[in-house]
Amino acid sequence: RGLVGLVQLYVLTVFNVFWTGPPPGSAGFEEHDPGMPASLRQALLALHTSTHAGAAEQHEPLTDSAAELQADLARAAASVSLERLRAPLESQEMFALPQTIVAMESLQLLAELLRSHLLPAAEASAPAAAPRVRALVEQVGPITVQIYRGVARGMLDLEPIVAAIRSRSWAPREIGTQHSPYVDQLVQHVQQLAGSLSQLGVPVAAYR
Repeated sequence: RGLVGLVQLYVLTVFNVFWTGPPPGSAGFEEHDPGMPASLRQALLALHTSTHAGAAEQHEPLTDSAAELQADLARAAASVSLERLRAPLESQEMFALPQTIVAMESLQLLAELLRSHLLPAAEASAPAAAPRVRALVEQVGPITVQIYRGVARGMLDLEPIVAAIRSRSWAPREIGTQHSPYVDQLVQHVQQLAGSLSQLGVPVAAYR
């Protein structure tokens, strides 16, 4: 239980550091970003409870030794300062995309290790822990997608283009041969972004 709890805390901490909204368990999390899948939102809330709450708040009765481990995990979770972890990212280029990629790749590697090593061991010797390990493996993919979506929203500054579209006159007129200036703005923006991503060597998974 202790090892699984530490892995859960790591996954949740990485999410919280690179997530642009309120962390799970805090005010506003459930309302922030309506595009987040409900299943992922519930999984993150469950991770928060598993790592930050005491033994009495867990969804299963715990033995005395397990309750002690849970108390230690909750203390460790409470000692994590998200502000200190996030501070170095604030000045990074492209909304800290290079650092985000490293973090998300680490989660993918962790999920693969859990799938190939910890999950079979849990199923063989600690069946009660196996569902928690399996859930972690299944959650990593949606977590990385959600984090990349947040970075993409920051990098795609479309407000000038939207403003140009709003100010465009849509009155019926004779069809011309020239397209609207906002089309050039959009093409230029996408080309610049594609060039920056190419220079960073962004993995294919991040584009999805």
